[in-house]
Amino acid sequence: MKHQETSVFGIKERDLLVTLNVKVDGLISDFKELRDGLNSRVLNLENEVQVIEESHAGFNPQNTVQEFRLWKDRLKFISWLLIPVYLSIIGILIDRFFKVF
Repeated sequence: MKHQETSVFGIKERDLLVTLNVKVDGLISDFKELRDGLNSRVLNLENEVQVIEESHAGFNPQNTVQEFRLWKDRLKFISWLLIPVYLSIIGILIDRFFKVF
């Protein structure tokens, strides 16, 4: 009789161990999937950071400021050259307006 009790206890214990083993294997595979997904996301982010760093490496604020100042000076010069043209146009319009009346 004692022999039967130990064998029944052993079967329940074996079933419990098999169930736990299956659950642990499932957890291990879930963790592997999470780790693989995390690794790919980290790799993508590293690539994005590298692209951003490369774009910043080619950017020189000193040159940009100098280019802006050059364009500003050019526009100022052109506007001073166009003032007589604008005044001539305004004069012609005023002359035509007074000839009508």
